[in-house]
Amino acid sequence: MASNNSSPAASTRGNRRLSREEKQARRKQLLAEIAALDDECGLDSVEESGYSSDSSISTSASQGETPRSGLPMSESYSSMTSIRTLDRRTTSIANIASLSSPSCTKRAAIGIGGGVGPMAGCMLHQIIIENTLASGDADHINVIHMSASSQVPDRTAFLEGKIQENPAHGMAQVVGSIAQCGDSCGSRVVVGVPCNTFHCPQIWDKFECLVSESPTCSTIHMLQETGTLIQDMVPGARKVGLLSTTGTRRTGVYKDVLKPHGLEIVEVPESLQAELHDTIYNPKWGIKAVSPVTEQARERFVAYVDVLVELGAEAIILGCTEIPLALPEKSMSGVPLVNPMVALGRALVAAAAPEKLKPLEDL
Repeated sequence: MASNNSSPAASTRGNRRLSREEKQARRKQLLAEIAALDDECGLDSVEESGYSSDSSISTSASQGETPRSGLPMSESYSSMTSIRTLDRRTTSIANIASLSSPSCTKRAAIGIGGGVGPMAGCMLHQIIIENTLASGDADHINVIHMSASSQVPDRTAFLEGKIQENPAHGMAQVVGSIAQCGDSCGSRVVVGVPCNTFHCPQIWDKFECLVSESPTCSTIHMLQETGTLIQDMVPGARKVGLLSTTGTRRTGVYKDVLKPHGLEIVEVPESLQAELHDTIYNPKWGIKAVSPVTEQARERFVAYVDVLVELGAEAIILGCTEIPLALPEKSMSGVPLVNPMVALGRALVAAAAPEKLKPLEDL
C-alpha cells in the first residue's frame, strides 16, 4: 500500500510524463532551493558557486576572467572547466553542499608543478606519500599534481640564451591551474617545482613574483630546503659534492644558497661537465629521455660519484631531479647521497600539515 505521506503531485509524476509547464515549475523550485543553500554557504548567487541557470556549467576562467587565485590558468585547465551536462537539476544541490563541506577545508593542499621532467613529478608525489603519517587513504594530504611539459620551456636552454621565453611564465600558468583546483575545495595550496635548474634566480625570482599575486598559493624553494636537509643528515659536514646540469652549474645557485649553511660546493672537473650534462640530456640514452635508466647512464653517474668522493665530498647532492632514478641508493662509497626532492617533499608536508610529517630517522 502506498504511504499516506505521498503527495498527489509525486503520485502523478510516477504515472505520467511531466508537461513542459510542470517541468519549468519544478526547475524554478530547484533553483529556489539552490539559492537558499547559497545564502547558508555565504555565496552571493548560484553563478558564484560555478553553476549557471542554463545547461552549461562554467567557471570564471572559462569566461576569460581572472580566477580567484589571481593567477593565469593553462589552456588545458580552461577547457576542463567548461562542462556540458544533460541534466544538472539532480546534482547541483549536492555539488554546492560538497564545496562547503568541512572536510574540504581542514588542511592545505600540496601542489606539484610537474613536467620538468615528467618522471621527477611522479617521484616527488611518491616522496610526499612516503613522508606522510597517515592511518588510511582519507588521512593523506590532498595533492594536486599537474604535469604540463609542453608549456614550460627547457630551463638550461633559457639560461644559455638559446631561447628567449622564460620558463617562469609557463610554470606560473600551471600553478594557476593548480591554485584554481585548490580554490574549488576551499583550500590554500603550497607548491613545489621538482627541477633544480628552475630555481636559478633568473627563473625562480620571476616565477615567485607571478605566483605572489595569488592570496591562496605559496611556494617552497627546493634548494634552500636541501641545505637544511644536509645539516640534518650530515651534521658538521663542510664539503658537499654536486652533480647537476650545466645551467645549474653556470649560475652557481647551489653555492649561493648553501654558503649561509657553511657548506662548500665541489663539482666534477670542468672537463667532465659536458659529459655529465649529456648523460642527463642525451636523446637516445640520457636520463631525461629514457625510462627506466639505461646501463650506460647508470655507469657514468657511479663514476661521477667516485670523482666527487676523491675530491673530499662528505655528502653528494643529486642536483638534477632525474639523477635519483640512476642513483637510488641512500649512500655510495660511505658518502650520503642527498636527493633535493626529499627535502622538497618533506617541506611541502610540513607546510601543509606539520603534524603529519614523519621523523627523518624513520625513513
